[in-house]
Amino acid sequence: TDSSRYILVPLFTSFGLLLGSLIGLYIVFVKHKINFCVPPMKMLKKHLKDSVPFFSSRVSVSVMTKTNYILIGSFYHINQ
Repeated sequence: TDSSRYILVPLFTSFGLLLGSLIGLYIVFVKHKINFCVPPMKMLKKHLKDSVPFFSSRVSVSVMTKTNYILIGSFYHINQ
């Protein structure tokens, strides 16, 4: 019946995702000869430290816009 075929959809989706990922990894590592390397912890800390101003400005804008919705909704009982 058709209801027994519903299990095939996630099965085929998972198979296609796995196959596509393996083909992509083969192309990257074998055909293009790109090496995977883990950066040193010192470099990661430096980049994290350098990106704090950007991250904090983005967070402050998000908090400000969401706070406006919460405050206006609490005063005027707006449902979204």
